[in-house]
This record gives sequence, C-alpha cells and structure tokens, in this order.
Amino acid sequence: MGHDLALGCKLEEPIRRIAELLDLAERVARGQLLEWARKVLFMGRPFIRAHFTFCIAAAFVPVANDGTWFSPTDCNKDGTSRYYYVATGDDEEKCEDYWLALDFLRRAKVPRWRYCDAAKRWRLKIGGADTWARKPRAEIDAMLRAVQNPEA
Repeated sequence: MGHDLALGCKLEEPIRRIAELLDLAERVARGQLLEWARKVLFMGRPFIRAHFTFCIAAAFVPVANDGTWFSPTDCNKDGTSRYYYVATGDDEEKCEDYWLALDFLRRAKVPRWRYCDAAKRWRLKIGGADTWARKPRAEIDAMLRAVQNPEA
C-alpha cells in the first residue's frame, strides 16, 4: 500500500503539469493567452504583468500564395499619410495603423491586402485561411519605424 501511495505522488505532479499545458494550449487557440498569463502566472505582481503585456514577442501575419506576408511595407504612401488597404472579400477597409489592419485581417475568412508592385501598380494579395506565419515583433516594429521615418 505504501508503494502505491508513493507512486501516486510521483505521478500526480506530471499529470497536473500536463493538464496545465492542455489548458494553456486551449487558451492560446482561443486568443486568451494574455488573460491567462495575468491570472495564473503573475498573481498580482504588477511589475511583471506590465512587462509581459509590453513585451509580447511575436505576431501572426497572413501569408499570400506566393509566400510573401502582410508587412508594414505594404502601406500606401500618399504624401505624408500612410495607410493599408485590407479586405475580407466582401468588405475593404483603409487603415492608418498596421496593427488595426492586421487585426482586421485576423477576422477575415480569407485575408486580402493591397500592395504596390515593381511597376508602382496596386495589386491584391490573397492569403490562405490557414496560412499564417509567426513573425518576431521586433522585426515588424523595425519595419514600421523604417516606413514611418524613411529618412532615418
């Protein structure tokens, strides 16, 4: 009996951890990772919570059939204003902010966006419903800075 009890104690911790990982995977799939991290990981530690919220390390971006992805360089530069044309197929929007445009594309069944080709013509890119790539947030932020300040 003592042996069974000891075995149960040894197995209890890995089983609990597997259950936590499954819960985490489910929350990631539902887009609730930040909420989960605030409640479970940080438990009222405001400095760590603020740091985590600020330092999200990556973003998922749609990838077109030709392998290119929706990036900050896909903006339309009209004088001093810059904006992104994004579409769901039925609805097209003009967004001044890259992150708002990306959020619009996340909600689309089939993400679509306009880009300027080598001949300076505006074309449409079509992403697959399941073709998204994980890009480092630092890479996207650097591209945004370059687009916003081309002289720098």
